[in-house]
Amino acid sequence: MLNELIRLSNITVGLLMILLSITLKNGSIKMNHWYGFRISKSFESDELGYKINEYGAKRFMMWSIPLFIVVIISFVILFDNNFWLILFFSFFPMIVK
Repeated sequence: MLNELIRLSNITVGLLMILLSITLKNGSIKMNHWYGFRISKSFESDELGYKINEYGAKRFMMWSIPLFIVVIISFVILFDNNFWLILFFSFFPMIVK
């Protein structure tokens, strides 16, 4: 049960990162204060804001790869009662971010 829970959380975070990044990478979201990479530089111009969002989205997508690798590893490794493995794989999505 624990293995499945860790796999599910890592898959969910990885997919969520990719899905949220697609619209930013394509430039289909207008500049706003809620969604995207919010740094002061991104509000200087729309063009600069789109470039910053595209760059950040590419990085988010790239960091989804280690999450999926962890999922693959979790199919091979059984956590049983190994506290450190459970801790590492449970918090890996927060470490990768």
